[in-house]
Amino acid sequence: SANLIVLNYSRHTERQADDLGNKILTASGYAADGLRNLMITLHDQGGPKPLFPWLSTHPETKERINNLEAIIDNNGYNRYTYEGVEKHLEMQKRVAQLLKEYEEKQKEEEEGKQELKQEDEQEQTQDKEQELKQEDEQEQQQE
Repeated sequence: SANLIVLNYSRHTERQADDLGNKILTASGYAADGLRNLMITLHDQGGPKPLFPWLSTHPETKERINNLEAIIDNNGYNRYTYEGVEKHLEMQKRVAQLLKEYEEKQKEEEEGKQELKQEDEQEQTQDKEQELKQEDEQEQQQE
């Protein structure tokens, strides 16, 4: 008799957990029927069913689906929220911004390398010209 009371209490606690879970999901901007859809998936996969449901620690899956359906309907929860879309768009914008900054930095570095290469080539040309000039002067002095 005491065991039946505990089992009933456990099933009641599971119902409360479903209710609270649904409230948390909707308050977080997720679709209200997410938990319900999970229960439908579990039901469709058809795990073992208790021989005596009143001896189970959890409500039957079909009962949980019906309870979740009632919670959604009675509270007017949004079933069709595009969960995470807004946050995803923010992330996409940030990634695009970071990629743009990276590409600009790469371009600046490449331009900087080109400038250094040109300066190096100019220095080499000047050094070569100086060397040729000195050779010419030495040849003229020897004549």
